[in-house]
Amino acid sequence: MKLLFLFLIGLPFFGKAQCENFIGGDTTVATSIIETSKKYLQFPMVSYSKPGFVLLRDKAEFCTIRINYEMKNTLVGAELVKMPGGITSVYIGGPWERVKKLYDEYFLPKIKCAIEESPTVSVWNNQKLVHIEYGTHSGIAIGFIKIEPQKVTSK
Repeated sequence: MKLLFLFLIGLPFFGKAQCENFIGGDTTVATSIIETSKKYLQFPMVSYSKPGFVLLRDKAEFCTIRINYEMKNTLVGAELVKMPGGITSVYIGGPWERVKKLYDEYFLPKIKCAIEESPTVSVWNNQKLVHIEYGTHSGIAIGFIKIEPQKVTSK
């Protein structure tokens, strides 16, 4: 009986959803976001990456994936080398129907614990995700997903 009581008391804590942290994530997280986004957007994309960010675009400029990350100094032997650090922001733009599906099927399950500030803004663990339809390109509805640190405002 005591075991059943302890189980029932602890059940809400075990069932609580955990949110994935994208901001501060390493290159593994970035690679996962990029590969998944490319599958949903369905456009061949070209990389224009430089130190500090990864940028992919299609030729017709329907889609953009940009992941910014901090650069950190690391010693490799006796040399000081700049290496990618944690992710600082994520932007995925493209045809709204595909961006919305990416949000619904990939991102939303990973942020179930997030607080919804509005129908298009969710916040969790000092991170904010915005997903919005914002215009058209060649008659096709366009939208984006943006993940960035949640800015704390003082009163």
